[in-house]
Amino acid sequence: MMQQERKRLNLRVTQSMYNSLEVLSAKYGVGISEIIRRFINKGLSIEAAKSDIDDIRAHIRAELESYLKPQVERIIKCVIKGGIASSAGYYLNAKAISRFVPEHLQSEYESALMESKKLGVAHMQVRDRKVEEFMAESEDKLDRKI
Repeated sequence: MMQQERKRLNLRVTQSMYNSLEVLSAKYGVGISEIIRRFINKGLSIEAAKSDIDDIRAHIRAELESYLKPQVERIIKCVIKGGIASSAGYYLNAKAISRFVPEHLQSEYESALMESKKLGVAHMQVRDRKVEEFMAESEDKLDRKI
């Protein structure tokens, strides 16, 4: 095996660093210069690995995105369709119920309808873990008004 050209480096270390290098030198049976070369080589390998990790992360991210993007778009379309169906059902129910409400109670019905719209908007803004709590409180409020 052909030996690479070597360059000389001079460096200063603290006494405690030097003592630690001497201990390692004795432990492994090699000179302090060899210990330092091993540390430098290890440090350079770690830096190269960090660069590789960034590349690997970028590839994984791209793969996940290419796989998940169509799935996410499909879910979004389903949610939109559900929202449209829900809105259509809401307005159909409101219109149908209004036909059965006597004329003298129409203002109370419209008030209850507006309150339910406000509750629906507020419900959409609540975090999932609070939904059950919110729904119970909202039903109580709505029951008291109707």
